Amino acid sequence: MFPSIQNNISAISAFTIKMGVHGNNLANANTDGFKKNRADLVESSHGSVKANISRVNTPGTSYYDSGTQSMKETSNVDIMEDLAKTRPNTIAYKANLRVLSIYDEIMGSLLDIYG
Repeated sequence: MFPSIQNNISAISAFTIKMGVHGNNLANANTDGFKKNRADLVESSHGSVKANISRVNTPGTSYYDSGTQSMKETSNVDIMEDLAKTRPNTIAYKANLRVLSIYDEIMGSLLDIYG
């Protein structure tokens, strides 16, 4: 397999992980005390892509819960921020899939010519 194709496959995997992180953040946006995660994409050896996940420990907003008569903290998820970050992630994912599709077409054509 060509190294560039392996790079595209690693990028698709990294974008999948990153989208999962955004989905988890959004699913827990209304969970008191939840701390969001962040997935940073980094280049590994030979140009492949890897997702590094880290916890963001900024505090959420504090409020008084009259039911338990105690202070509570909301999650630190900004819904608009996570939603906005899903769009470029989706575009990059689709671009890498398109490269693999074109590679498949080229290999099919080569096999037809030399087959």
